Amino acid sequence: MSTFLAKSFETIVAYNPGEQLGDDYLKLNANESSQEPSPRVLEVLKNAQKLNYYNDPFQSKLRQKLADLHSLEMSNILVGTGADDVLDLIFRTFFERGDKIAFPKITYPFYKGYADTFGYEALEVPLTKDLHVDLSDYEELPHAVLVVNQRPPLALSMIFQT
Repeated sequence: MSTFLAKSFETIVAYNPGEQLGDDYLKLNANESSQEPSPRVLEVLKNAQKLNYYNDPFQSKLRQKLADLHSLEMSNILVGTGADDVLDLIFRTFFERGDKIAFPKITYPFYKGYADTFGYEALEVPLTKDLHVDLSDYEELPHAVLVVNQRPPLALSMIFQT
């Protein structure tokens, strides 16, 4: 290991993006599509200008449209360059080293990696026999609970009641 690399990275297990069967397979876990971009998209890209400039770092237009669509304030909308980017922002913004982070044992694989990277205590909570989350299992757990809906790799949904 490098003498410059933070010690917290020495025990991190590399992320496995799932089984990659080759180019003859469509990998749904990688958000790949069998469809080519529409001709309209290709035309827009061909004529795009100013791609050499940074766009609005706050994604104001997108956030405002999403806020309007869901009757929220723009300040309640967070967008990123993908789920991993948003999770990274959430982990670094809301949790402190040593915090306990609870999540289902079978879930989005980056939770454990992020917990290890940032020095959080990962609490992996078992699923029920029918592979669902029992929210009562999380009632006494500090600091944060992370639950993805729909849950990869199981593709099961749940309805939350408050």
